[in-house]
Amino acid sequence: MELVTVKTASVAVRPLFNALSEAHQVYGAYRIGVFLSTIDTEIETMSVESQREFNDFVGCSKTKKVLADYASAISNTSSEILLRALALLFIDVNFFEFSEQQKIRFVSCTNGIDDLKVELFIKLASLPKIDIETVYPIYVINHVNFSELNLKVELDELFSYTEYFLKQGLILKDPRSEFGANFHSPKSSDWSICFAISPTLQRFAALLSKATYLHG
Repeated sequence: MELVTVKTASVAVRPLFNALSEAHQVYGAYRIGVFLSTIDTEIETMSVESQREFNDFVGCSKTKKVLADYASAISNTSSEILLRALALLFIDVNFFEFSEQQKIRFVSCTNGIDDLKVELFIKLASLPKIDIETVYPIYVINHVNFSELNLKVELDELFSYTEYFLKQGLILKDPRSEFGANFHSPKSSDWSICFAISPTLQRFAALLSKATYLHG
């Protein structure tokens, strides 16, 4: 997590670079601390056998690649909630029972996400689904229910963030639509956003919800 050394001709800029470098290192250490403190808390609730299995896993040579992936994920987010979720994922809390592929998918889907997006995604996953049978449950936000849902984002943010979630794979395109996604806004007083959330993505939301609880 070290900043690349740069050359500068300006003596005035050097103190700024040094301050930025120090802040970068301090914040990097802080993020790792949040990750480790969450693991430490969860280990205390584990059985002696589970603790032994975890220690064996950490000490295994094959775990180095896994640790590198988590280190990258830790360095790419400003979200303390996600840091705790990554810790829960790494320690493999039995309640969630994610497969290795699902763990990789979670890390990929949440790469670089911040707390605002984490909180919005959790809210989207908790919305009531519409009563239509499709391959995955469908959710709708429109001009009728937007205010009462109290998502705590502006309308332009909602459109932007749902598009972001689609690209990240945290929500799915509306399977009813010929083009996949259903972002319908013919006029300012009549708009809707439709998307789907699979059972796996609901479990991702549950993991983030527990991490939110631990974050306090």
